[in-house]
Amino acid sequence: MIPSFAGKVVHSVRLDYSLMIWTTDNWEIDLGGETYLLRPDGMQAIDTGTPQEQLPPELAALVGAEIREVLVAKAGHLAVNFADAQLSVRASADYEAWQITGPAGERIVCMPGGELASWPGSSA
Repeated sequence: MIPSFAGKVVHSVRLDYSLMIWTTDNWEIDLGGETYLLRPDGMQAIDTGTPQEQLPPELAALVGAEIREVLVAKAGHLAVNFADAQLSVRASADYEAWQITGPAGERIVCMPGGELASWPGSSA
């Protein structure tokens, strides 16, 4: 259900009530649940509940980074893997924790409870 993200490059990152990541080929990954950044020097919780005009340096460093893979666990948890970092978000029982939107309008959403819903994009 999740397309391959191997080799996709992060074009921009925004923190505005969710952590939004756009790739150079117009995919968008929105992480709205409990989000964590895991790097070799430790794990850090990302405050997605407050918009920030300036990105924290550890998130700004993701711009230009190549995504290695995007994984979804059976319970709906999502991991976005980079060469030296991982963003992860757990599914929530109460709200949609994350969603991925493609350039043709395709959409995958982690529904409350971790079930995934998907909609195809246009074929035009």
